[in-house]
Amino acid sequence: MTIFNIEDNVRDLVKASVVAIGVFDGVHLGHRALIEEAASLAKDKGISSVVLTFDRHPLEIINKDKAPLMIMDLEQKVAKLKEVGVDYVAVLKFDLKRSHQSAHEFIEEVLVGALNVRSVVVGNDFRFGRDREGSVEYLAKYGPSYGFEVTSFELVTRQHKFDEGVTESTVEVPISSTLIRSLLSSGELEKASHLLSRYPTYIGKVLHGHARGGAELGFPTANIEVNKRIIIPKVGVYASLVLLDDGRRFRSATSIGTRPTFLENAEISFETYILDLNEDIYERTIEVSLVQRIRDDKKFDSKEDLVNQMENDIVKIRSLLATISL
Repeated sequence: MTIFNIEDNVRDLVKASVVAIGVFDGVHLGHRALIEEAASLAKDKGISSVVLTFDRHPLEIINKDKAPLMIMDLEQKVAKLKEVGVDYVAVLKFDLKRSHQSAHEFIEEVLVGALNVRSVVVGNDFRFGRDREGSVEYLAKYGPSYGFEVTSFELVTRQHKFDEGVTESTVEVPISSTLIRSLLSSGELEKASHLLSRYPTYIGKVLHGHARGGAELGFPTANIEVNKRIIIPKVGVYASLVLLDDGRRFRSATSIGTRPTFLENAEISFETYILDLNEDIYERTIEVSLVQRIRDDKKFDSKEDLVNQMENDIVKIRSLLATISL
């Protein structure tokens, strides 16, 4: 596996390729199916497989107000793309200049000029180039003159249950990053995890907080600085797993909320109480994977009521995570 920026001179590196193109935010089951199709096609042809992705969501440049929060940052995305089994991951810097590039210029410069493309694999709703002028049909029209073919990949679907208040309905829906963001926002963590084929994971540095968790409550928490461009789930308490930067793993109780028992109108914090760890980890970077949502964020009448609830939470979390190997 080799990772490179498309702006580098890589034409001599990739002699001929099958290229899967997309933002691939979350690298969910649908993304994996598309990329695996490209890798299989490349193997059949005896050439290289390449995933071409972007360093940010294009809407951050084109229309920032409509840009979605991301499921993962670029580093996490590249790490997950490496797991799918392709030869190369190519990252394209999407800036103002790139947003003005025509679809034809994109084909000539990136696909043909840099990647020596022989086949392109994209979702059937794929759009590219200035004003979204490029499409699957556009690629198919101009591909033969540049020596490449196009495979349009149907979006992978799964059954999804919608709660409409009085009734519930189950329909086939496309697996998409948009759907996963919606599930996370509504607290449907298990459904989101299923579509991601992993637990949602958040990476951040441990900050110095109010120290209330340890000093007042007896539960010292690690306050995590989560990238503000990353979507976090609905506020509440979660059973979770923590990976330290030295490779050790622990079970933990994670609270996403505003600390309503102590503060009014506070910003949402992301903090985790790491079970069976008694050491200073300030300023270290850790990963927190959310396994299951166990309750809402709520205001308690007293500190004692909060402590009792936290004790009950930890008993429940230990039981939920007991079968997960560290």
